[in-house]
Amino acid sequence: MTRPLDKVIDNHPMPSWRPVAWTIIGLITITLIWAGFARLDVVAKSLGTVVPQGQIKTVQHLEGGILREFFVREGDKVEKGEKLVQLDLGAAGMNADELQVRIDGLYLKRARLHAHIEGTPLSFPKVAAERQPGLVNAERQAYDSRQNQVSTRLEVVNRQIKQKEAELKEFQAQRKSTKLALGIAHERRAISQGLVKDKLVSKLELLEIRRDISELKGRLSEIEAAIPRAQAGIAEAIARRAEEMVLFRSESVELLRKTEVDLARHSELLSKASDQVRRTEVLSPIRGVVKNLSNNTVGGVVRAGDPIMEIVPVNEKLVIETKLSPTDVGFVKKRMKAIVKISTYEFIRYGGLDGTVTQVAADANQERQSGNHYFRVIVETDKSYLLSEGKKLPISPGMQAEVDIHIGTKSVFQYLIQPVLKLKHEAFRER
Repeated sequence: MTRPLDKVIDNHPMPSWRPVAWTIIGLITITLIWAGFARLDVVAKSLGTVVPQGQIKTVQHLEGGILREFFVREGDKVEKGEKLVQLDLGAAGMNADELQVRIDGLYLKRARLHAHIEGTPLSFPKVAAERQPGLVNAERQAYDSRQNQVSTRLEVVNRQIKQKEAELKEFQAQRKSTKLALGIAHERRAISQGLVKDKLVSKLELLEIRRDISELKGRLSEIEAAIPRAQAGIAEAIARRAEEMVLFRSESVELLRKTEVDLARHSELLSKASDQVRRTEVLSPIRGVVKNLSNNTVGGVVRAGDPIMEIVPVNEKLVIETKLSPTDVGFVKKRMKAIVKISTYEFIRYGGLDGTVTQVAADANQERQSGNHYFRVIVETDKSYLLSEGKKLPISPGMQAEVDIHIGTKSVFQYLIQPVLKLKHEAFRER
């Protein structure tokens, strides 16, 4: 009975368990070796918020005015120096163009007065002359009129001088001829006196000669007295001519002084007016995002010092402010690497941002609502945007983020055995 069964068993031997056992042992060994060498990242997780890198800038205006035009809207990104708003200063604004015309006119007037004073040909500054050709013609006419006026006055004085010089020459000639006639009369008298004794000439003729001598002496005295008067008249006319020149120059100098004062005053006003013109265009003080646009109505009034809008700074890097648990803060140090996952953009689809820990608070803070303690940690990213199909995805202050701070690595074996070690230390204990 048993022999057939034995034959069946012999023909169908039992499968060997040894290859399977060795395979299992090999797999376990390989798994243990892999678990001992494979490393897993150890991260400290925290929630954070994107905050502005730098202070939010409030855009205001010194004088205020009427809103003429808006160049931005709420949420727009702007560059530093970009136009935000155009204002109309109204009655408070100075007319820079009108002031420039006045200043150009003063420059032209100053050039004319310099020509009067120095006696040089009239020459105008090129820039002012090109801007104000009408004023150039007016100043040329004023120059010619002034020169003609002084020339006329000097011509009158010069004629008087010539007249006095002619009178002086005439008096000098009369004195010469009178002296000559007086000499002849003296000779006639001497001859006649001898002839009267001889009764060749009547005494009456001698008396007539004496009368002629007396008249010639009187005329000579008058001429001698007239010559100094003529010379004094010439000197007076020459002095008057010099006085006219001095008066003309002094008047020009005084006008030049007033012109310089007006020029300085108007230049200062133009500087202020130019500043006002520049300030009518409100520019962005920083690169950032427009926020809290308080008045977006064209024609609205902005009072002096009132906030117009705020600019939240935007930089090439983002700053993430996180709240780290006290249980993790001991492992987190400055310059540790981190991964920032922006909640708005799915991490699996868009990825995250590489960052670095730049600041770890030295003391804990407490949340008002929950009462939980946390440490403030600042993480700065390498860039301020995510990419999707080559397009930049904007990240603005206020967005929420999850931050994984890389604090080290551990093997898979350590990760698997950690619950056992924890159980070992905490089990079979009683308070």
